[in-house]
Amino acid sequence: EFQRFERFRDEAVWKSVPDPCSESTFLAARLDWSRLEKPEHAAWREHYRRLLAKRKRDIVPLIPKLSAGRCTRIEPNGAFSVDWQMSDGSALHLLANLTDRSVPVVGRAAGRVIFATHPDIRGAMAKKELAPWSVTWLLERGHDGR
Repeated sequence: EFQRFERFRDEAVWKSVPDPCSESTFLAARLDWSRLEKPEHAAWREHYRRLLAKRKRDIVPLIPKLSAGRCTRIEPNGAFSVDWQMSDGSALHLLANLTDRSVPVVGRAAGRVIFATHPDIRGAMAKKELAPWSVTWLLERGHDGR
C-alpha cells in the first residue's frame, strides 16, 4: 500500500518503517496509562475531550440531514474542501490545508465556525487564505434560518 508514495521507494526510508506485525511495535504503540496525569499528557487528553464533545454537539446531529459530500481540490498537493448539503438548505463545510504554506481560497464557504485549528480563522478567511497545517469546520445556515 505504500508503493504509490515516492518517499517509500527509497530503501533507507522503507527500512525505518516499524514492522506492524512485531511485538515491539505493538508495545511501543500502547498507551502508558501511568503517565496520564502528567501535565503535558493531561492537556492533550483534555484537548481531545473537547474535540469529541464538539463533534457530539455540532456534527453528529447533522448527520441524518446530510446528502453526499463534494470534495474539491484547492491545491494540488494537499489542500481541499468538502461540502455537504442538508435537506433544510444548510451546508456543512470542511476546509483543510495539509501543506506547510498558506493556500489561497477563493469563493469558499461561509458560516459559523464550529472548529478551527488556528485562532485567527476569521482574519485568514478575510484574507482568503488557509494557514499551513490547518483545518476549519463551518456551518452555513439555510435561507430559512434553521
